[in-house]
Amino acid sequence: MNSKIATILIIGSRGQLGSFLCQTFRKKYHVIGLSRQDFDLMDSEKFEYYIEHFCPTYVLNCAALVNVDEAEKFPDISYIINAQAPKIIAKICNKHSVKFIHFSTDYVFGNNLKKYPYTEDDDPMPSCVYGKSKRDGELEVLKENSSSIIFRLSWVFSNKDGHNFFKKIILLARNKSVLNIVNDQLGTPTSVNFISKYLLIFFEKLDCGEKFSGIFHLVPSGETTWYFFALRFLNKIRKYENFLCNSENIYPIKLKEFKTLANRPQYSVLSNTKFFTALNMRSPSWETELDIVIDDYLDILIRSPS
Repeated sequence: MNSKIATILIIGSRGQLGSFLCQTFRKKYHVIGLSRQDFDLMDSEKFEYYIEHFCPTYVLNCAALVNVDEAEKFPDISYIINAQAPKIIAKICNKHSVKFIHFSTDYVFGNNLKKYPYTEDDDPMPSCVYGKSKRDGELEVLKENSSSIIFRLSWVFSNKDGHNFFKKIILLARNKSVLNIVNDQLGTPTSVNFISKYLLIFFEKLDCGEKFSGIFHLVPSGETTWYFFALRFLNKIRKYENFLCNSENIYPIKLKEFKTLANRPQYSVLSNTKFFTALNMRSPSWETELDIVIDDYLDILIRSPS
């Protein structure tokens, strides 16, 4: 292993995932974060300047248009940010022999009828602009730079940064007496803590010379619905929070009752066998990883002045 500390360039460094990766990877690497103010994906040709200036070993692209309904309203922007920009970045990384890591989504499987976890070999059939633009991004990245690595994520959440289900439901429970939550959409909640922790282990293998490329599903094991996901964390933190909504007033509803612009996949559970086989490790469950996030949330809540 090279004793020189590798440089990692993280695009989208102020987002939910990017900010956590910056924090985690600084323990072992020289990390340079690029926010939207530093580098706009709408003008991605300028990325070559950063490659030439910082000479990174790795580039991680955490930036994307992830608001599923906004993507329906602005499809052209969605395709530029989620497909064309990653294509250009991958091409520039290939030119300079820099390892490119890109993040995608379970929403590439929106139209499939499968009812057991999707593997990396299953054919994507996205049902919304967001999913289609992310799938196009996957194809473009691998076409321009076959050594790239793409990690598909699912139901990403955090107890700190970003607009996500965990934070949103806690806020709603504080302010509403009744909650209606979808109970027939299945996926795997994936915390940014989990992603960062296992990516760091994966990068140790890359540093040691192991060769990886292509698509990996980076999620914990198991599956649940939004309803049972919410019940688990709300019930665990209820006694520490001043919730207006009690447990009896959280109701399950069907996905078709949840009116949105974009189609959501009813089943988008990802198989993580390939990823954890590469690590030679057993995968934790989503429940175990959620409990880690809850403990951290409660620790911050209890220590914070009222």
